[in-house]
Amino acid sequence: MKLDFHKPQIQHRDYLQRILNLSNDFNSESAFGSLYLWCDAYDIKVCVYKDILFKMTTHPFLQYDFPKGIKNLNELKEATRLLREDALERNLKEFRMTKLLESELELLSKAFPSKFTFIKNRNDFEYVYSMSDLANLKGKKYHSKRNHISKFNKLYNWEYTKLSASNAQECLNFFRKWFKLNTDKESLTKIREYSALERAFKDYNLLKLSGGAIKVNGEIIACSVGERINSSTLLVHFEKAFSEFEGSYSVINNEFCKSHENEYELVNREEDMGIPGLRRSKLSYKPKFLVKKYNIKWED
Repeated sequence: MKLDFHKPQIQHRDYLQRILNLSNDFNSESAFGSLYLWCDAYDIKVCVYKDILFKMTTHPFLQYDFPKGIKNLNELKEATRLLREDALERNLKEFRMTKLLESELELLSKAFPSKFTFIKNRNDFEYVYSMSDLANLKGKKYHSKRNHISKFNKLYNWEYTKLSASNAQECLNFFRKWFKLNTDKESLTKIREYSALERAFKDYNLLKLSGGAIKVNGEIIACSVGERINSSTLLVHFEKAFSEFEGSYSVINNEFCKSHENEYELVNREEDMGIPGLRRSKLSYKPKFLVKKYNIKWED
């Protein structure tokens, strides 16, 4: 059986989010925006069958995610059978599933013992922090972060402002300028993250995103955009700052968390993609835990 995959549509946001919320985890893939914002960049397609959400991507090659909305092992067995049949219909030589959580890997092991091999994908591990820790930066472990913010306070006349319809274009202009300055003058149309950003601002209210910006002398120099994963966890989709303003990244991180401290217990700041500098930066903020991810390949 070949499943009817198509690009996620904004009008299906609430329905798909309800399915995603059934897993009640801290994973970025459990936010609708992670499907919708990146669907052009990575050719993400979805299919819903019996209230189970299937997802496939074709970049860098065709593979599937663990189906969402699974309630028991029988549903998992049926869903996996459908995915394997879909892979056969598409003449795939191998059936692969990507970015599985430990809990999902455990369920598959119960449903299909010894039927697949798996590998831990450290580059896809997501960093989850205490929102209160990042908002208050208390203790010796955040001494350097407080110093960065203190220096920023002394150097610049600045303010934090929330994103809204009135300043959305101004924020998008900031991101456009940031990418032009930091991507070796590559065409913006070829940059996956920028294409996702344009989708975010085009449907900002419908996606129920939240964001904030730092202004120095009235000009935006840093911006962060996030989305609710569940009642306890906020996901940061995008965060950029002009690095010539010393401490700007520390300040936007801190202010964005301060503005959501009373709403959420945790903040997911996504993966480091194996980039050494980004990994050091994410570790320096002392994550509460990492969301571990695994890729699997069926033995037959």
